[in-house]
Amino acid sequence: MILVIAVAVSLAIAVARGGRLVRLADLGIERAWLVLAAVVLQYPLVYIHVGEQRVLGLPAAGLLMAGSWALLGVALWVNRRLPGIALIGVGTMLNLLVMSANGGWMPITPEAVARLNAASKVVMVGATARMWGAKNIVLSRADTRLWWLSDVFVLPPPFPMRVAFSVGDVLIAAGLFWLLQRGMVGPRQPAARPDSVAGQQC
Repeated sequence: MILVIAVAVSLAIAVARGGRLVRLADLGIERAWLVLAAVVLQYPLVYIHVGEQRVLGLPAAGLLMAGSWALLGVALWVNRRLPGIALIGVGTMLNLLVMSANGGWMPITPEAVARLNAASKVVMVGATARMWGAKNIVLSRADTRLWWLSDVFVLPPPFPMRVAFSVGDVLIAAGLFWLLQRGMVGPRQPAARPDSVAGQQC
């Protein structure tokens, strides 16, 4: 959710600066469908349609999560030349690191859940406390590996929505802001003039 907010704010700022959405096409973003596919793979996990089911002896949740991260990694790699993608990649790696260290889920403390006023969204999946509508697993700080990379921050008032986020999310949001500002407001690539094209062909 924090990244949705970051994109919305970035778009609003870019438009206020005179930017236009159509100019994003000039960036030459490649294989954007991979990002959409990665999000679709995570849908059954976020809304807990997949619990402790197994496929060929392997946990279905783990397979879906691994597939989602792989698609996202490919999308970042093929677009690595674009502004902000490096920041997005570092943030993604930090999130992947803390999630991998805690069973494949993003840890959040009970205290952060209370600050979010989201206790009603905590559901038990087997012996694991998870949050409906998120990729979070509820763990105490003492039980969390690399806790400083987990969802330790909560948007304070006067923000209308209370959302938890991590250091990795901050870097991803910064990268998205950079990408959208450069794409919508930054200088456009000058089109090649006909005479210069003809000169190159001679």
